[in-house]
Amino acid sequence: MIKKSFGRYLPLIAVLAAYLFLLLYLGSYKLYLYEDEVLSYTSANSETGMYIELESDKWYDGSLVQNAVTAMPGETFHYANTLKNSFADNHPPLHTLLVHTACSFFPGRFSKWYGLSVNIIAGLFLLIVLYQIGLLIFDGRRMPSCAFLLSLVFSLGFTDTLLTIRNYTLLMLGCSIYMLLHLKALKENRVDRRFFLLLFCSAVFGMMCHYYFLTVAFYISAFFCLRQLFQKHFRDFGIYVVTMVLAGIATILILPDIISDIFFSQSGSGNFALRNMGELINRFKTTYLIINQDIFFGRLKFFLLAAFIILILAVLHKRKDGIEAGSSKGIPVLTGFLERHRLILLPAFTCLCFYIIGSATLTYLATRYLSPIYPFLVLLLTFFADRICGLLFRNQSVGLAIFIFLMILPMYDRISAGLTDHNKILMTEAAELHSSDDCVLISGFPLEENFFELQRFHGFCQISSHSDTKDPRITEAKELVVYIPNGKDSQECISLMQKLNPGLTKAERLYVAYYSTAWLLQSEE
Repeated sequence: MIKKSFGRYLPLIAVLAAYLFLLLYLGSYKLYLYEDEVLSYTSANSETGMYIELESDKWYDGSLVQNAVTAMPGETFHYANTLKNSFADNHPPLHTLLVHTACSFFPGRFSKWYGLSVNIIAGLFLLIVLYQIGLLIFDGRRMPSCAFLLSLVFSLGFTDTLLTIRNYTLLMLGCSIYMLLHLKALKENRVDRRFFLLLFCSAVFGMMCHYYFLTVAFYISAFFCLRQLFQKHFRDFGIYVVTMVLAGIATILILPDIISDIFFSQSGSGNFALRNMGELINRFKTTYLIINQDIFFGRLKFFLLAAFIILILAVLHKRKDGIEAGSSKGIPVLTGFLERHRLILLPAFTCLCFYIIGSATLTYLATRYLSPIYPFLVLLLTFFADRICGLLFRNQSVGLAIFIFLMILPMYDRISAGLTDHNKILMTEAAELHSSDDCVLISGFPLEENFFELQRFHGFCQISSHSDTKDPRITEAKELVVYIPNGKDSQECISLMQKLNPGLTKAERLYVAYYSTAWLLQSEE
């Protein structure tokens, strides 16, 4: 009995092992944190606020950076401070609480793995949930369910999301739990008290992960409620609505700032901005291109064509069956077809709505913001691949194995092309090479972008682009590294530094980065 149970879960265990190996391997190449990822650490640990503000003409050393991103001794498991920072970040607090917990086990030390571990563990739970979704969609068949998971694990968008130390992995987990709950109800064709209790819990949990959960949950709920109304299950519909209202009230009580964060914050209000037709078309194209690259390795149009052909053939086949059975009415045949395929139609409806409405409304269009529907897109892809394999191959497992191989190839290409961000290495190496120098920041760019470089310098100071400082560490320096915000005239800023210190006659550009350009100013001596 034990051997049979283990054999049942062996495919899932193999997928989870492949996932862990891949994420640990890719994570080892992550040499730097980007601006939002730095904010994850400062939100989790900084005692002085999520954003580190520098006073002009004041010198700092690396301890400022170290204290901001680590749980310092005496400040471990200090969740009240983490909650305060999270609310300032206009994000739910669950992710930062987990990051702070991970950091608290290693006081005074920083590692990228603290944040990555939160994502990797959440990803394990996500894959287990998705495996259950696969078993529902594929009628308990393990082969296509594992093909679904492997295709997702090796997709570029999925790995990019998990390697980004933000709350988007938790967002995928919350959306997937919510989807699983509704798919089970559709499969059993009934709801009970347990369903409504889990509905309440999953809705609250999802909102603790990310506010974008609300958009995905709305489409899932809309599909489910429309079906309830169509089947005249008015009592169940009423209880569903009441449950969701209670979940909303509970969320507001837990997160009092949620209304202002969603509707009135800078990022939240951007979702409601009015856009002209030209902007909308460009946004639809942008979303298409991101999804095409992240999930479909540049072949989305072929998958859409294959899906359309299979759909037409399936409808015609069902219509023929209906006519032969004595029913020539198109609507009953179509209704029966939709009811039989209600499970796969739910993620399809969710993805379509998210694409159309999300493209038009989301403040930002990038991999991490589209990631909530990535698991469902891969599920749809695997569903149609499974149908095609059933038509083309006598042994369907052979066809699915070929499908898995094709889905893994893009990750192989990425690894072969190199995983190192050479621009970030250049930035870090330049700071290390000039670590004995002082660094001057011309104000005007996010400090978080150069956060980990700054701690390498002997000291750093921020000045305005119109500074007249008399600080001898600037006016008498023989060598200075200067960070100039992109968008400002570098020559004007260099002239300012040479005005403050006429001895700095030599200027050499070290690199151009994401938000700043670094220059080395030296005297002739």
